[in-house]
Amino acid sequence: QNGFHNEQKRGLPDIAAMADPINSYITVYQGYLNNFSGTSAATPLMACIIARIQNQLNRNIGFLNDLIYTPEGSKTLIDITEGNNCQNMIGYFARVGWDPCTGLGRPDGMKLLEYLSKIV
Repeated sequence: QNGFHNEQKRGLPDIAAMADPINSYITVYQGYLNNFSGTSAATPLMACIIARIQNQLNRNIGFLNDLIYTPEGSKTLIDITEGNNCQNMIGYFARVGWDPCTGLGRPDGMKLLEYLSKIV
């Protein structure tokens, strides 16, 4: 991989989710409908995907980063090649492959389930 990685071979960010505030995720929080996007949505979305996969597989999958930073694992994510996270001309642009704006891309839950069912 290229881009910004720390000593543990982890990208910053690892994955992305919908960040468009107009087309955000609709959630229920304390009984009220809310819209969330960006990190506020990506983190709980990924937690839910992993919880559902672990429930389906009836086992703990462990540290996901070690599994998605492989050629086969990265195929479970959909690369985001357009957009940016710039504010006041500071930030990053999405591009092909890992980038500091969208990481490896957004998760495809079914592909991730299929991949993890074979290796964990």
